[in-house]
Amino acid sequence: MPPPPEKGYKNKVSILVAYLLLLPIALTSPLLFGVENSITATVPNTTENLSPPIVIPSLPEDSKPVSPTSRLVLDFLGPQIIDILSKPDRVESFQLLAETTDETLPAKNQLAGYPILKVGPLLTASQIQTVQTLVFSEASYLFDISNRCPFRPDTGLRFIKADQEVDLLWSFACELWKVVYQGHAKTEDFNATIRPQLQQLRAAWFP
Repeated sequence: MPPPPEKGYKNKVSILVAYLLLLPIALTSPLLFGVENSITATVPNTTENLSPPIVIPSLPEDSKPVSPTSRLVLDFLGPQIIDILSKPDRVESFQLLAETTDETLPAKNQLAGYPILKVGPLLTASQIQTVQTLVFSEASYLFDISNRCPFRPDTGLRFIKADQEVDLLWSFACELWKVVYQGHAKTEDFNATIRPQLQQLRAAWFP
């Protein structure tokens, strides 16, 4: 026998109330019902899609051209030589024969009149700055001493800026160095305190 109409009506109402109560749980609990929440599944991971910021490094302070400040060094080198030594396009290194050459040796095989035994590497930016610091420092010179030892260079550098060149040669035997520009040479004693630095540079070019 079918139930009375009132009881059937109450059953339908109870089922509808239960369904409405369970509906929010079904929408927010995918683990319970085994259904992936479509809202959270479509949200992109923005932290993975963002590109890292582009950082443009600033030039270090020690990359600025080195220039002399001593009046003695300024007078000894002169403005033309200082300009080339301060901002060269490149610097070449050479191992030299200490004896002067004759006029038959081609210019490409000599440096300031001394035969080239071996061509070394181009100087790095750090090495150029080290040489500049030494050459432009008054403490590197012994201006008040006259060394009568003959100049016999073993190492030479050529500073090149456009079509201008300055040659820097030094001799460990007598602790002298010479700067040559347009055929004019200037020779001076260097302080023994910078000898280790010069030797370290030479060892890097000619191990």
